[in-house]
Amino acid sequence: MRRLAASVLLLSILVWATLRVSADHRNDRFVMEIGVDNLDEDFEVLTTKYFRTSVLMDGIEPIMIFLFYTNPANISEYHGWHSEPREKHLDSTWYFSLPEQFGSTVPPWRWPLVRRGEFPADTYELSFLLGVGARANFVNNITDVRMDDALRRKWSVSREFVRFPYDATPAQLQSVRVRPDYFEFSKQKGCFDFYQVRILFSRTEALIWRFNLHWYIAIALMALIIVSFAYLKRLDLQEILALCLGIAFFAVPILMSLQTYLPQTRINLIERVYALEVMATIALAGIAIFLKTRARARA
Repeated sequence: MRRLAASVLLLSILVWATLRVSADHRNDRFVMEIGVDNLDEDFEVLTTKYFRTSVLMDGIEPIMIFLFYTNPANISEYHGWHSEPREKHLDSTWYFSLPEQFGSTVPPWRWPLVRRGEFPADTYELSFLLGVGARANFVNNITDVRMDDALRRKWSVSREFVRFPYDATPAQLQSVRVRPDYFEFSKQKGCFDFYQVRILFSRTEALIWRFNLHWYIAIALMALIIVSFAYLKRLDLQEILALCLGIAFFAVPILMSLQTYLPQTRINLIERVYALEVMATIALAGIAIFLKTRARARA
């Protein structure tokens, strides 16, 4: 009896070790290709020319795969189907493409983004959830985001491919914009291994540096205006007017240039600062003209 129990235990250990080794040596692959047409930061929408996702699973058995995403109407959707075996390559493949999925006449796809932070530290996130009906071992994952030169000068892209909990809470599902009933449906269909795909768009370092340079100039101009008010009685009218003209010469063009790359639907603090400096300069010139003219009249 003891020998039988020992044999069963040994056999169980061997089976477990075999399954573990086979799982560890899986060579699954995830590929996502996105051709960016435009990123509208005012409406928080990413427009793409094409979107393609493929999953290659090691082994020829068909595997259920779900991809959750948010459609242009800001509604959670999913595409779920079995992977197709390829005996020649000893693997199975799963493919999903937009807008080909709905016909070639569909216009460029508009992906709702999630904005976090304020300009220029604001980021725009595009998130997907991948469900797999097998214990996957994804290696050499590729998330290829292609943009033209104009967009690359403005935006940098970071990518994440991380595990997502099987027993996710409603708050976690809300963070990836997936409906709980859709998530449960994918588990009923056999998915038990989940991954979050995050694509994050943020400002380039060069753009942030140029924006910070505007702040340095704004602080210097504000200090100059404060000092001018403090020494108003000691300065001549010509000196004050020359000073006001010089401040306006810097402030007004910078304020206008900010309109070219600041979000149009939100007023930024630096716009308020430069507008305040322009008004303070006008007030300084008006007060100086009034006081100096009255002083001359009394003299």
